[in-house]
Amino acid sequence: MDPHILQLFAPAAIVPLVFLDRAVRWRTARQGAPDETGVNFLLGGISLFSDGITVGAFTLFYQALAPHAALLHIPSLPLQFAVAIVLGDFLSYVHHRCMHAWPVLWASHIVHHQSRTIDLSTGLRNHPFAMVGTCLVWGLLLPLGIRPEVMLGAAALIGTYDVLVHRSSESPATRNRRWLGLVLNLPEHHRVHHSADAAFYDSNYALLFIVWDRLLGTYRAPQPAMARFGVPGAPATGRVRTLLWAEWMRLLRRPPPEGGAEAEAEAEADSGLSVGLAVYLGAVAALALMALLLGFPPV
Repeated sequence: MDPHILQLFAPAAIVPLVFLDRAVRWRTARQGAPDETGVNFLLGGISLFSDGITVGAFTLFYQALAPHAALLHIPSLPLQFAVAIVLGDFLSYVHHRCMHAWPVLWASHIVHHQSRTIDLSTGLRNHPFAMVGTCLVWGLLLPLGIRPEVMLGAAALIGTYDVLVHRSSESPATRNRRWLGLVLNLPEHHRVHHSADAAFYDSNYALLFIVWDRLLGTYRAPQPAMARFGVPGAPATGRVRTLLWAEWMRLLRRPPPEGGAEAEAEAEADSGLSVGLAVYLGAVAALALMALLLGFPPV
């Protein structure tokens, strides 16, 4: 078996970390805060499966395009990886700002921001359309001679970090190393980005390097008492079709999916933890099996 296929099992490794972080959040959460872990896993499983197909298709396309698109040549793979990490993260920062500024991108990205609590499961929660824009943005590195396999590895590293930065509390590893916060995006930075307080909108868009926010004027310092998260007026739990498509329907000036407020009362049917976890792990297994049968990604 191609050892590269093992990377497709990596999403499953986040599951025990989610439950550890969930326990921390339970101890520190506001009284009555909803438990969104089930719906986060459910949405995460749906987006993970669609992301796997999207990334696979784009990788094959970029492998065919790369010899014709490369304007530069970087012979060293480690140097290619370093360039991909830095420039890819900067492009991701710009893309993230666009997702908040452009309604057609926000219609998908809002799914990630609907959560009213923050823990690692929030990092799994995305819209199945979101990965298309991400892949298009990373394709801008092709003229630099960055190999698609290198881009894939760099994007996977940044994406994994972006999930882990959603932890519910400050990282012990950074508590006594404040200098890391000058360069890296830390959990306390990212909680500001998820704030429901309008005073903190348009801030802390970084995925890996918070330095982009510091340089471009979108940095906001962490607030110790910050406890309100999410998008005012947008449900955090409920029927999947409502969560995924309500903003698209509003954008297209069409009635929202049926259910509305009634869907909130029936949320448990769609967002139970066992159902969400089963869908998520099923998506991991399906992608791994598909990759094994197709021999993807190639060496």
